Formats: sequence, structure tokens, C-alpha cells
Amino acid sequence: MSTAAGLPGIDLRDPAAQKVVAEVALHIVTVEGPVEEDVLISRVRSAWLLDRSGQIVQSSVRDALARLRRKKRAVQSGTVWDVPGRAVTVARTPSPDFDRKKVSQVPSAERQVALLGILSESPGMRHEELASGTARFFGWLRLGTDIRAAFDQDIEELITSGLVTTGPSGLVPVDDVTG
Repeated sequence: MSTAAGLPGIDLRDPAAQKVVAEVALHIVTVEGPVEEDVLISRVRSAWLLDRSGQIVQSSVRDALARLRRKKRAVQSGTVWDVPGRAVTVARTPSPDFDRKKVSQVPSAERQVALLGILSESPGMRHEELASGTARFFGWLRLGTDIRAAFDQDIEELITSGLVTTGPSGLVPVDDVTG
């Protein structure tokens, strides 16, 4: 198995590598969190200059993440990892250093921040136009079924949590509702 220049001689199959894998994973979570587990696994794979994230890489990273969770250095919500206590207040747009090609690579909390931000700027949008506008925010030019389904679920969660309501003109953030 190959190793990265910064990680000479560290073999992911070696149980002694677990501490280093945990340190790399924690750095990724700290810098990129909230971060989907598959993105995190891909980043660790890249740190070792590996071509693919096979069972050994996945197992090593998941074991490291479990260790970080036990030590309360990382928290997990579904498939998303972050540092404890960090509130998601910003939705990140694609950049050369930060590119997420799939909707599944963007945590739901971050998608919801983007949905709320766009809706706050244009209250009264319908589901479809809100989803389309938010997709463009993340750099997706078309609203595929996976993106539509994710945004539909996010919008329903925003409605259920009381942050968005449906008015006669469409969706409205609750803090914009007058009455």
C-alpha cells in the first residue's frame, strides 16, 4: 500500500496507524466540518495518495471517527461529522479548494442554511424555484432527481421545524411573516 509524502511508512492496514488516521480525520473535520463521511473518507484516501477508497481505507477511517466520537472530539449526525458545538450558519459555495459535485456531499444543515438565505431574499418562492435557485448557489446547473429529492426533504424539515411556512404567495421564512 502506498503512503503520502507527509505520512511516510504509515500503512493503513497497521493498527498502530489508527492514531495518525484519527489526527488526519480530526483535521479534516475541523477545517471542513460539517462534512459528509464519504467526503471525509475520500480526503483521508487522498492524504495517503491512494487511488480508491477500498474496504481498508473505509474501515480505518470509520474506526478513527468512532475513536474521536468516544473522546468527544467529533460528533456525528447521520452521515455527517463535525466538531462539538459548532453551529452551521454558512453554506459554502464551490471553489477550487472546496468542490462538492453531488448533493449527497453537502450536509442537510448546510443546504437548509442556503435554502433559508435564498428564501429570505425572495420570500414567496414556490418549491421548484427555491430548489432551482439553491442548486445554482451550489454550482449545479440542473435540478436532477437526487437534488430535487434532497431539497424537497430539506424544505419539509424547515416547515416542520417552524422556520418556514407556506403562505398564499408561496414559501416564507417565519421571521418574515407579518401578522
